[in-house]
Amino acid sequence: MAIFHNLDERTHIMPLVAPVDAAATAKTTGFVDLSKYNQVQFVVYFGAADTVGTIALEQANTADTTTATLEAGLGFFYRKSGADAADTMGAITHVDSTGSLATAAADDSLIFIIEPDQLTDGYRYARLVFTPSGTSSACLVGIHAVLSGARYAGNVMLSAT
Repeated sequence: MAIFHNLDERTHIMPLVAPVDAAATAKTTGFVDLSKYNQVQFVVYFGAADTVGTIALEQANTADTTTATLEAGLGFFYRKSGADAADTMGAITHVDSTGSLATAAADDSLIFIIEPDQLTDGYRYARLVFTPSGTSSACLVGIHAVLSGARYAGNVMLSAT
């Protein structure tokens, strides 16, 4: 029998967008504060979808969306998994700061990795934006952030909001 001594003391999981039909509306996550963690992985899971969309990352100097200096076009690395239950992962691929990622059809799980040193000086917040193509009748999507490398790890994880 396995004993989990460090259950959730090394990673902090933040649900950002509950599974929802995003066919007609862009989904923008809340900001994730990277000043307390070394890495964040945005896990984006697509269920039934009959169209494509785009994913982009943005950075900001504050989490307050009314006063934030927001910069679109944050470069990132990503990996794309195989279909459900396939247990295969694609190659790690980079999208530069001028680009976004076009998503494919249904049942793809995408993992996006941002490390704090990729943020511009003075910017410590990042968020993910999924924009559907506008021709979809269904596009189920859920988004979580998995933060790791807490600067001060403990039984109660540091807030990342």
